[in-house]
Amino acid sequence: MRQVVAQHRQRLSVAKTELEQALGKSFSQETLARFVKKTVDSRLSVCENARAAAHAEVYALKVEGLKLLEAMSECGWIDLLYGDESRVSLQPCVPYAWQFKGEEIFMPSTQGQGLNCFALLSRANECRFETTTRN
Repeated sequence: MRQVVAQHRQRLSVAKTELEQALGKSFSQETLARFVKKTVDSRLSVCENARAAAHAEVYALKVEGLKLLEAMSECGWIDLLYGDESRVSLQPCVPYAWQFKGEEIFMPSTQGQGLNCFALLSRANECRFETTTRN
């Protein structure tokens, strides 16, 4: 079945017809679609695969650059710090959520200021941080 689906990636109806002839059984296109969803890792287009390969190259370059920076830091040539930021607020930002049929879900919120935090951390566990309530 995988070979037939792989041969007809763009046209599931052609794969269905070919499989029905080979197996001597009929089934709906939805059944075949469910099988494909369960067995195929992803439905990436050729362009998406090319983008993923390009992202892998960029990622490899970034890893190489980070290793160079870490080596320079170990030699004492630079102070290497890792940064991160976060915001905490009583107003939740939930763009989507799963819910069961007939179930209503909500998140109570309160108006008020949030707290922004920016921190820099070294490999020696030295931390520098700032907090603010401004946006």
